[in-house]
Amino acid sequence: MTNCFFCDIKIRCGIIKKNRMFCLLHADVKQRKCKKDSCQSRALYGNPVTGKAEFCKEHRSHGHVSIYITRCIVKNCTTQATFGKPGTKKVEFCKKHRPDGYTNVRNAKCIVENCGLRSTFGKPGTKKSEFCRKHKPDDYVSVQHIKCKVENCNTRAAFKNPDTKKTEFCGKHKPDAHATIG
Repeated sequence: MTNCFFCDIKIRCGIIKKNRMFCLLHADVKQRKCKKDSCQSRALYGNPVTGKAEFCKEHRSHGHVSIYITRCIVKNCTTQATFGKPGTKKVEFCKKHRPDGYTNVRNAKCIVENCGLRSTFGKPGTKKSEFCRKHKPDDYVSVQHIKCKVENCNTRAAFKNPDTKKTEFCGKHKPDAHATIG
């Protein structure tokens, strides 16, 4: 038996796509589009009881949750799980419900020995994070956040373009029409 690529359901047989096994619920995940008229975005959100993705982030309703994330195994907790047993990659608990000794196994850690903090800094021009803020070399930059679009500005972008709704500029370089994230 194996697990569905998207959920922890044990399956003996299912749909195989690109060498991945899917349960019947998740078999058509690539074709599922938002139910809102004329929206072509991928459906990621839905009713947590049915487990079926029906709407995109923009058109989701109150109470809809992301269907494709692994949730904390504590009953009635809808928070994304990021903690598991050290040395494994299986996530089981959220930060609030993690047992003693469980660590963040979803995100990369700082490469400094015995640090254990999440790494977010790497070499400029790369996407690989190696160090936490405390241990980063001076020439390393945040590689996990969107940067300001202005050339040679490594500041984290915090202002959205009202037309594209994409985060593009830092506070120093934002045009007057851009709105803050929030």
